Amino acid sequence: MAVKSSQMKVKKTFHIACDTDVISIIVYESLDNEQGSTFVWPCAMLLSSYLMSKKGRVEVESKSVLELGAGAALPSIAASLCRARNVCITDREGEPELYSVVQETVKVNGVEDVCRHFSLDWNRPLDASITCDLILGADILYNEEDFEPVLTTINCLLERNSGSSALVAYQNRRYSTYCHSVIELLTYSDK
Repeated sequence: MAVKSSQMKVKKTFHIACDTDVISIIVYESLDNEQGSTFVWPCAMLLSSYLMSKKGRVEVESKSVLELGAGAALPSIAASLCRARNVCITDREGEPELYSVVQETVKVNGVEDVCRHFSLDWNRPLDASITCDLILGADILYNEEDFEPVLTTINCLLERNSGSSALVAYQNRRYSTYCHSVIELLTYSDK
């Protein structure tokens, strides 16, 4: 699928420490989206760094991973490079130009055999065929109106997939005018 010619995109390389090594991940960002959904936010970098850590790799290796609201998909690519069995990259419906940018990111990192990309609407019932061992989310709690649908989707996936867990990284922006923003890594698990 070709990127629309009017779409502005930027190729970025992220270098993530991985024990004694540094892994480079190339990501394309789309600059035309008003919501910035293909911009790599700090939470995506934090979550990707965690996944590349020794503890994070144990959580990912040989697992089926699903990233909610993936945007530029940096955590999904990190999970695939950490030997996830498969990675489902999901984002909102109705943004076909974003699909092509993510597919280009998947291809340039050589993880086409592990990653697949599809739309997932948090306000609709989940397809029964969607299964995973690990749910990822970076900055998916950005808009307050998304809180309930996102948490309902995560809960549904956790209930449906016994032994599954979720890693959600978010930046507390609510009080950003009064104090420095803090990036936190939350772990939800039914274990």
